[in-house]
Amino acid sequence: HLKRPAAELQKGASAPEAVFRKKPLFSMIIAMVCYIGIAVILIVSGSGNKQDLMLPFFSAGTLFLIGGMAVTHYLITRYAQKQDVRKLSVSGIGIRNTIRKKSRSLAVVGLLALGIFIVFTVGANRRNAETNAENRSSGTGGFALYGETVIPLLYDLNSEKGRDFYSLDELDNDNVRFVALRVRDGDDASCLNLNRVSNPRLAGVNQEEMAKREAFTFLSATEEVDPGDPWQALDIDLTGNVIPGIADQTVIVWGLGKAVGDTLQYVDEGGNTYHIKLVGGLANSIFQGTVLISEKAFLEKYPSVSGTKMFLVDAPFDEVDDVYEKISWALEDQGLDLMKTTVRLAQFNRVENTYLSIFLILGTFGLLIGSVGIGIVIARNVTERRNELALFQALGFRRTTLRSLILSEQTILLLAGTAIGGISAVLASVPALTASGSRFPAQSVIVALVAVALNGFLWTYAATRLEIKKDFLPALRNE
Repeated sequence: HLKRPAAELQKGASAPEAVFRKKPLFSMIIAMVCYIGIAVILIVSGSGNKQDLMLPFFSAGTLFLIGGMAVTHYLITRYAQKQDVRKLSVSGIGIRNTIRKKSRSLAVVGLLALGIFIVFTVGANRRNAETNAENRSSGTGGFALYGETVIPLLYDLNSEKGRDFYSLDELDNDNVRFVALRVRDGDDASCLNLNRVSNPRLAGVNQEEMAKREAFTFLSATEEVDPGDPWQALDIDLTGNVIPGIADQTVIVWGLGKAVGDTLQYVDEGGNTYHIKLVGGLANSIFQGTVLISEKAFLEKYPSVSGTKMFLVDAPFDEVDDVYEKISWALEDQGLDLMKTTVRLAQFNRVENTYLSIFLILGTFGLLIGSVGIGIVIARNVTERRNELALFQALGFRRTTLRSLILSEQTILLLAGTAIGGISAVLASVPALTASGSRFPAQSVIVALVAVALNGFLWTYAATRLEIKKDFLPALRNE
């Protein structure tokens, strides 16, 4: 403003930014660098570990957002530099007017794109326990039921003797199998407990049963772990009084404040201190709150723990209700707590999904409020251009034509912001959208995006209509 003539400031005139002699090549260089970076990230991620793609794809989405803004700057600058006016229309004039206040136009596009990017990516990370529950790579491990008993089970439920003792003869021995775990009680380290713990519950598992099923998905592992058979890591001999352990990645990071490769300190039955090295982290699973070690190591440290208190039931999902009733009736005297694995996983997911829902709602409200700001910007633009619009009206342009001119100018900004934000958000959310157990709330996100777009257009239309209705005669006298 200090560089503008005093007479111009007294008139209240709004001078367009001088861009016609500037070449927007720098914007294209930025865009090319961003898109090359996206290609490199996708190529490297495709040839690397496919289980840890969240950060690379989020980076790619961010680069697309920056590149999209650079391309927008380039296009509106190049369009304004066109000298051919033979095919110019009212909407074309409106689009060319976006360059009058280039920084203001880019701010509208950028804020809208960034808001959509955040809202979409937050919504895409919701989880659904029912999705792909039968897959071995899912959070259920492909198991249908999860059970715990108060009284230890002393016999193998897969054996004829065990099924006869616990009255499980009616179960199909070929289709219904059990994976039993020995348990030492400890602190609950799942997301249901907001406190950080140091001694979570231990469970001794037969790693061969898990390995042959290729159950669950490993997000991270140490160098000792064979990527092709990660469950066998529980049988690794480590130096010193250290044994390998596996836990849910969420438990390791948030419940324990640790990382894969760190150790936990425990005391065995003889009062001797030993350590458990976390050699692997499971993706979101039904084992939240529990550290898994091999059954052999468990018996060495706690030989007096007889029987098993935890078990997983491998059964056809279409017969799960019938299997549930038979097991519940047979083991009710053992203090059985039996549930579907999808129900248990949903209990853990509910906490995370609740937070994400809150962020999605708050983000949507933020976008809606931001779109009100777009209307305020439009009103200010029209006020600053009253002299120009008054001259147009004096030359014969109708008010409806002037309204269309301003709306076309702002609508292209809304569409550009929505497109850039939406595409970058989809790119950043690819791992979450394709992950096992993910649940993208398509209806909620689409409603939010449509609401934001409509709200922005309505405020733009209202501000334009309100300003166009005003008397332009005083402004024409100034002109």
